Amino acid sequence: DRYDIQLPEDQREFLQELYKVNPNIVVVLSAGASVETSWANHCKALVYGCLGGQAGAGALVDVLTGAVCPSGKLAETWVNGYDDSPVKDHFAGEGRTVQYREGLYVGYRYFETAGKPVAFPFGYGLSYTTFDWELMPAADTAITDPFQKLSMQVKVTNTGDVAGKEVVQVYANPPYTKGGIEKASANLVGFAKTDLLQPGQSQTVTVDWVAQDMASYDWNDANANGYTGYELEAGDYVITARSNSHDVKLSETYTVAAGMNCTTDYITGKEIESLFVDDFTSVNDSLLSGMISRATGLTQPAPASKTDREIYDDTLATLDGQYSYRSYMDQGYEEWFVNEDGIPSTWTQAATRTEGEKAPISIMDMAGIDFSLKIEDGEVVQGDDEGSQKWEAFMNQLTWEEMASLVNNGGGVKAIDAVDVVGAGVNETPLQLSGGTLWACPPILAATFNLDLAEEVGVMMGNEALFKGCSYWQGNAMNIHRSPLSGRNVEYYSQDGVHGGKFAAAVVAGVTSKGVTCHIKHMVLNDQESYRDLNGGVSTWATEQVIREIYAKPFEYALKVGRSTGVMSSFNRIGLVNSQLNLAMHKLVRNEWSNRAIFETDAWQGTYCPLDLMVRQGDNQVLGAGTTLPDIGLEIGAWDADGNCVRVSDGAEGTFLSQTHYAAVRRSAQEILWNYANSSAVHNGYI
Repeated sequence: DRYDIQLPEDQREFLQELYKVNPNIVVVLSAGASVETSWANHCKALVYGCLGGQAGAGALVDVLTGAVCPSGKLAETWVNGYDDSPVKDHFAGEGRTVQYREGLYVGYRYFETAGKPVAFPFGYGLSYTTFDWELMPAADTAITDPFQKLSMQVKVTNTGDVAGKEVVQVYANPPYTKGGIEKASANLVGFAKTDLLQPGQSQTVTVDWVAQDMASYDWNDANANGYTGYELEAGDYVITARSNSHDVKLSETYTVAAGMNCTTDYITGKEIESLFVDDFTSVNDSLLSGMISRATGLTQPAPASKTDREIYDDTLATLDGQYSYRSYMDQGYEEWFVNEDGIPSTWTQAATRTEGEKAPISIMDMAGIDFSLKIEDGEVVQGDDEGSQKWEAFMNQLTWEEMASLVNNGGGVKAIDAVDVVGAGVNETPLQLSGGTLWACPPILAATFNLDLAEEVGVMMGNEALFKGCSYWQGNAMNIHRSPLSGRNVEYYSQDGVHGGKFAAAVVAGVTSKGVTCHIKHMVLNDQESYRDLNGGVSTWATEQVIREIYAKPFEYALKVGRSTGVMSSFNRIGLVNSQLNLAMHKLVRNEWSNRAIFETDAWQGTYCPLDLMVRQGDNQVLGAGTTLPDIGLEIGAWDADGNCVRVSDGAEGTFLSQTHYAAVRRSAQEILWNYANSSAVHNGYI
């Protein structure tokens, strides 16, 4: 993380002296994140080049010479000074805790709602030409259903002298009641970009969204209607077409006559329920007593005091107690616990494996075969459909040790010769496949506001992955630009969850179309570098509204729209629970978002992520090898053929059969292999 957002003093002084000699100066700023620009009055133009990748210099020359008319728009609000930032007193926390006291008022949501000026608003960008906008009015502006499809049509005409492209950004201002659900006055719901328009040429663009996209998540029943979840409250929803988050061009108003609760996801059809509660709560008293609120004029809350950050002995004991976990610690009440008679009677495992042995069913036979498998009321519940039965027969061929190796060793998939799993490696870095094409960094890609282009980039990355023999990419990265000081903003798309989410989904869709798994990262609230892996991860505190509406939004788009087949968890804790062990986060993906993506940890160093607990309620596999830290790596134990189960330590001198451990490892291994069977790793059946 950075400690300020200023250019070095010598560069500012140099620019000032140059301006005295010749004021006709164009400044090209090559920086991975926003900077303070009080020096901008010493130049005639400012071009933000960010980090443009290996073709960036040529593109920059095209813009400077006029060969290309610029049409990019900033993916982040540029503040006049860091003291103006709503997170200035809350980033990056200290020691073991960080609180998101600014709530959902991050970036333009804060500045627009508070009415505070900025240097350059989110979505801002100049052009060499000019445009006229004309609204094509909606036929019906009454909202009667959360699933109702809405749209805004804008006719854009190039009124200048050169060809150019324009971006139409659409924002919603929902009805707000003082003291009720927190809501910003500007919330991006979508955008559209024109084709290259010649002078005098027009094009009508359409921005589509769903009424539920404008719903607010009432995490604590702030409006006292007895409901917690997404709500479309009664009132007027003012929809504006803007050239950036501040400058309104066109407006029309939709109306919700009677408030509506949004009980199901409009894409997946699955139930929406509060998840970050009870053992997985993401709030504490200190956060709630110090949060910013629109009801009090968005007055900046005081930073967390030393007392606020103190961890008491019982909490410290809870955190330290998370370092290790073994099967004998199972209590029997957990959602993932399996009773002694809870394993299907048709499950078994191969006892031994001879060299060169081939099982009857190959992984090639499993491509396109789906299954149903869950743990419910202490029993493993397996579907009776043909696909589930075939997966059962396939998994029965494996030895216990082969299944355990898939979980205990990550960063790809370990080979299992008997079923033709040849193994697959992984490529790291969000900006490129290792040693491959260096693409423009994500904030520049997002600044294009061109989703077709983003998907093209994804397709090209997928093609390159195939040439490199790579079936797993540890990317793309999609955390939020919570603060301009965040050390990895250059890897993340945007300050806005919807904007970043649409680009994340587009790139994922392109890469995934080639059978390459994207381990989208780092899920979730990994918005800083400081302390993030200290003592099992900094405890991040934020309301479920803030998590859902801002920080989880890019992952939601990538998983529901882009259909990512992989996720990388983050080092940090959500509340007191490490994200890699967080059952609430996994329920969100598996159940509500209806995605069977395989989860892997971030680079595993034993960071309070014991693999026995991980495989029960968290990720599928470790990024690294559990054998490097055997005390907290996956307990292999020994397969007991007579008991048809794995035998593990009882914490003393003896052993016992753990149906819970067996079911957890087998389920994770099956999910890993399902992913493998439907990826480029199988080479379309040609190994």
